[in-house]
Amino acid sequence: MVFIFLVFTLGYQLLQERYVNRPLIAHLNALGTDEYPVEIYEGGDAVKNPQQGPPPQTVEQASKAAVSRLSSAQAKAIKRQIDLRIKNAGDDKDAAYKAVKSSMPKRFPGTKTKDCPALDVDCYGANIAKNTINSAYLSAKKSMLADLKLKLNRVEGAGKEKASQIKAVIDDTFKNFETQTNRRITNVATGMRYINWAALIYGIIILFKSLMIVFARVFYARASTAPAQKCAEAEEELSAPPETPAKNGPGKMTRARHKYTLTRDDGHQRYYINFRSCGNNVIDRRRIPQPFALIFRRMVAKNYVMCQIDLNADDSVSGCDIIVDPPAEIVIWDLNEQDEILIDMRALIGFSETCRLGRIISLSLGSLIFGKAVYYSVKGPGRIFVRTASAPIAGGDKDINNVMQASSLIAWQRDTTFNVISSLTRSDTFFSGYSIRKFGRQTHLVIYDTSQRRRVSAGQGIFKMARAFLVPF
Repeated sequence: MVFIFLVFTLGYQLLQERYVNRPLIAHLNALGTDEYPVEIYEGGDAVKNPQQGPPPQTVEQASKAAVSRLSSAQAKAIKRQIDLRIKNAGDDKDAAYKAVKSSMPKRFPGTKTKDCPALDVDCYGANIAKNTINSAYLSAKKSMLADLKLKLNRVEGAGKEKASQIKAVIDDTFKNFETQTNRRITNVATGMRYINWAALIYGIIILFKSLMIVFARVFYARASTAPAQKCAEAEEELSAPPETPAKNGPGKMTRARHKYTLTRDDGHQRYYINFRSCGNNVIDRRRIPQPFALIFRRMVAKNYVMCQIDLNADDSVSGCDIIVDPPAEIVIWDLNEQDEILIDMRALIGFSETCRLGRIISLSLGSLIFGKAVYYSVKGPGRIFVRTASAPIAGGDKDINNVMQASSLIAWQRDTTFNVISSLTRSDTFFSGYSIRKFGRQTHLVIYDTSQRRRVSAGQGIFKMARAFLVPF
């Protein structure tokens, strides 16, 4: 892994130097020369500033040199235009402001971009350099115009005296414009230097996470691939004495197939159900339960805005239906007060008002088995409704101790232990998938989705591997 990290780090440095830094430096050094004439106004004369001395060798130096060459000529050309136009404005403050605003070029000189052909790296590099400088210029221009307008509003009087005050205000404001433009563009150029440091830190994070994922697969690969019954028997013989059960027991799990009816006898009077799962006798009440919990993730999972079902308020109905289209099925999980489960938010289609959604971040080996450090949880007491794309394996099903693909696991109690079952050759550790088997207390409840759509194909395997190793969360 360390060898791979060094290879990719050096490769990144070479690619950045060849395809990013060198083109940027070349285009920055060319700005303002005969190759890239500086056009102050459309249709106007070009201001050309040949480069003096040896060309800069870094992006930061080249940016500062380009700004120094161009901003002085730009400021002088703009000032001449302003002096000509404010004479016609007289003592009219609004006209003077419009004259200054119309004199300012829409883009920083020499930064007009081109349409780049496909795979033309040099052209794209030039556009990046130009847009970077232009964005800083536009920021300085906006600040300067806002300051000018504020000062002009304070000018009082009339006639020649007012006109001279307006001109003095404009001269004073514009005096700082060149300095401000230089400072802002230089700051942007300096910021480019820190991209390399950020990339290095990112690489170290990825190295650490990659090693953790690999170690997790090795350290937790203790399970036999024998049939589930034999595994369970061996587990009972070898495992330590059972842990003390939770105060209120392990909770209860029920499979409801394609339809479940909520009634007042369920023990919960208010639910939030996904709109796509709402069936008969449901009154449309759009609500956002726990609006500040998992906002982005729930939006992606399409269960941020849900339908509120209030059985106490709906006296006219005796029960409300939750329905999913076959072959999908519903699993109902009753959580006790001390229960906390981890869940794929896309599978959560409903929960009672007493449930609490949360996020868990962990860099432990046990967490990184699944290739991620961020998990989403539901805390009891309460009831949740989980949708599986096909027949589930859940609760006390006889197949619950079978070896399953990791992608099939969609919900489990937080303290559940799993064994990793995978080939540990060099190539398989990094490129092949792996399976898991529930280990430890039989009272732990989990839900697997047996849908073949959750199986990881070759293309999906490459994507999941890239996400697991290249994304630091």
